[in-house]
Amino acid sequence: PNPIATEEPVIIKELQKKLESLGVKIHTSQAVLSVENTGSGVKAITCSADVPRDQQEDAEKFIYEADLCLVSIGRAKVSSDLGLEEMEIETERGAIKVNPSTLECSVEGVYAIGDVNGGIMLAHVASAEGDVAVANALASMGGFPVNSTEIDYDVIPATIFTSPNIASVGLRRSQAREKGIDILMGQFPFSALGKAKCMGEEEGFIMILADKKDYRIIGASCIGTEAPELISEIALAMRHGLTVQDIGETIHSHPTISEMVLEGSEAVLGRAVHK
Repeated sequence: PNPIATEEPVIIKELQKKLESLGVKIHTSQAVLSVENTGSGVKAITCSADVPRDQQEDAEKFIYEADLCLVSIGRAKVSSDLGLEEMEIETERGAIKVNPSTLECSVEGVYAIGDVNGGIMLAHVASAEGDVAVANALASMGGFPVNSTEIDYDVIPATIFTSPNIASVGLRRSQAREKGIDILMGQFPFSALGKAKCMGEEEGFIMILADKKDYRIIGASCIGTEAPELISEIALAMRHGLTVQDIGETIHSHPTISEMVLEGSEAVLGRAVHK
């Protein structure tokens, strides 16, 4: 029994309304055509991102004016001046090409980790890849008590340290549907959690997705206090194939923020009595 599995998260809509009441408007799916320094501020001109590039000149334009403009469009891989050409290591658009299982480059015995290999650009991914690369290098040489290993890139937590915090792991609902997975979804708000109320941190929610056929967790998102810490428990559960029932049967200390994971898991099955 999961009546909200196909509905948009109500709490997200509530947060959007609260932002609008503060004068904050969010516009998505916009192609930025230009940003102009007006002297006293900035002016951005956009059009719908659905408009093909060769038709943007004649498309309907939108103008946004503000004091400042923050440009955040990604990061560049720094792979020049490393001697890659001399070693004949293959690259593609600045990224060092590697075997995704071993992280070995086109040249035997050379490994690349982190942003420079064109993968997920997160510090904790680079750190984990370092461990994998060293283990695989030693295993390939022989004589060391180390086995070859690889990273499960399907279980990588991502965090945004805004206020409130945002964190996620695994699949989104749209991605699960594209894969043909019949999902169950559970949500639990911070406003219903005792510890969050005591802390005055009642904004936000946790949302957990499970495969309907076996209740295994396939993804989760959280916005609110300590979201990055909460998502780590779910990442651990996913890595070892646990179900929402496994988490629901695990006693969590009370009152704690970690109970959000417990309550969110129980909500998947309609058992979150504190909701």
